[in-house]
Amino acid sequence: MKRQVKKWELNILFTLSGIRQLSIKLLTLIGFSLVVLPLTIALLYAANQVNKLSQQGSSAIIDVADLVKINRQLSIEMNKLQRFASQFVVLEEQDLYSQFIQQRGSLTDIITADIVSYDDEELNQLSQQLLKKNQSVNFTR
Repeated sequence: MKRQVKKWELNILFTLSGIRQLSIKLLTLIGFSLVVLPLTIALLYAANQVNKLSQQGSSAIIDVADLVKINRQLSIEMNKLQRFASQFVVLEEQDLYSQFIQQRGSLTDIITADIVSYDDEELNQLSQQLLKKNQSVNFTR
């Protein structure tokens, strides 16, 4: 009994015979391509991760620069507030008291406008404490 060859078996035979006819150069090129492909993908992924990391670093540097600027403003405003309070205690002039109240409002504006915009829980707690301290300072007359 003679065996009949099916159509899909013929396709496999032709494919296998086609592979046998590939040259050594072509097989080497295919082999190198298969080795280089995962390395290229890994290199592109690493480059993307480095880019994201550098963007995060840039954003952190900008945030730190903003916080340093706000810190400088707070320091200046608190020094003015302290100076007006000290002058008022000594001289007891109404003008110094109104400047003290104005300076306290300016300090409150800086805290509420600039510091609260950051999503840092500890910074927000400290700013709230500073606001409470700022509002609690009063002079008995």
